[in-house]
Amino acid sequence: MFKKHKQYSFCLLILVCLTLVPYRICSQELIVHVFQSGTPDKKFEDLLYLILGVELLKAGFSSTKVSEKSDYVLMTDYKLKDQEAEVCFRLYNAKNPEKPLAEQKETWQIDYSLESQVSKAVQSLITHAGIGSRPEKEPVIEGVLAESPKVEQADVPISAEPPKQPDRETIGRTEPYFETSLGLGGIMLLGDITKYVHYGITGSLKADIMFPKDGYSVAAGIRITSSRMFNNSGVEGGPLLISTIGPNVQFGTSLRMPYYAAIAVSGGAAVLSILEGTPLHKTVPYVDIGIHARIPVGKGFFTGADVRYLLVFDSDILIMGIVPGLFMGKEI
Repeated sequence: MFKKHKQYSFCLLILVCLTLVPYRICSQELIVHVFQSGTPDKKFEDLLYLILGVELLKAGFSSTKVSEKSDYVLMTDYKLKDQEAEVCFRLYNAKNPEKPLAEQKETWQIDYSLESQVSKAVQSLITHAGIGSRPEKEPVIEGVLAESPKVEQADVPISAEPPKQPDRETIGRTEPYFETSLGLGGIMLLGDITKYVHYGITGSLKADIMFPKDGYSVAAGIRITSSRMFNNSGVEGGPLLISTIGPNVQFGTSLRMPYYAAIAVSGGAAVLSILEGTPLHKTVPYVDIGIHARIPVGKGFFTGADVRYLLVFDSDILIMGIVPGLFMGKEI
């Protein structure tokens, strides 16, 4: 794939050499590079590592592919197609790799413009991550030039063993943790009860303990909802209020992924109330099942959508409905 670009790669290497010799930015913050692809291409990875290393060097960061200790992890996922590369960068704090500090997705042509495109992407990534280096020692790019200053063993141990690099299966939460969320949405009833009410508004509160597993996750907690229905035109009497409380269980994707989706099941007690004069209340069983999906929005917060199919088992009438909603939550 890269035969057409040998001359370009050679010129680029010369440019790097000329850039590295006079450049002096004092720092020793280390970034370990991890590359991922369904069809790995070592030549492309070496070329990309070289360009990334130069741009990070200018920002005061050292680069390496093999390290047991680093300050940051730069995860690079790529897909090559003809002379085009689709790349996704994720920059993590090595000491707290639960969520990426910044993420950048790019599509590049593999030609003379590749260096400038990578340069812009690195600058944007560092800016969004809000990181900077402190002047102490000279930055280096390990494994590129023989003349590069060596990283002191006492500061950053370099192992001759197979690298213990974080990857897609080791970045993220590995221990159980607690999270809670608030939601707001609607409810659309089905069946015989639609003679009286069709639609309503629903609020929800959910608290779960998340259990990370290898390749999947399990959540267990409690879910509380309250739905206020609106009577059909011409129907007299007070509005119907449907409140539910019960355990909630979710079976979902790995918590180490940048998104989360799950099948959710809840069941317990439902309280039916007629809000007119002296309120009337009736407690009956209920169950719901649905789909729960979300994405992180930074610093432990997340947002998403939840759609449930609700069954309330009243002895007089079976209440069925679809309950969609949006929610905002926080990991604790």
